[in-house]
Amino acid sequence: MPGDKLSHNSARKKPIVTACLDCSREFQVEGVCAKNDREERERRIDALERRSLLMGVVPDGWLTLPLTDAHARELGQVLFFRGTYCLRGHLAPYRINGGCLTCSGQKPSAAV
Repeated sequence: MPGDKLSHNSARKKPIVTACLDCSREFQVEGVCAKNDREERERRIDALERRSLLMGVVPDGWLTLPLTDAHARELGQVLFFRGTYCLRGHLAPYRINGGCLTCSGQKPSAAV
């Protein structure tokens, strides 16, 4: 859209800015990324709280794993431990592209 189509109408209570198609997509992507970042922070905080309650209950190696799947990808690891039970009731580390290790038939070792 040409630049003369952009408007700033300050006579209204809420000024409306009509952006070109490229800019509006960029604003939308920025909004989605901000929301995802906020949700990821909340997941990591939740995982830290759950894991603090499990100290001494689960192997210490599990508590050193990344907090979420996104955190594991950032660190280049395959396993993460949120401190939650899977749908079948197992408390075990998860793979980033799968379920808990116990459900997938792999026994999680205490040395992980």
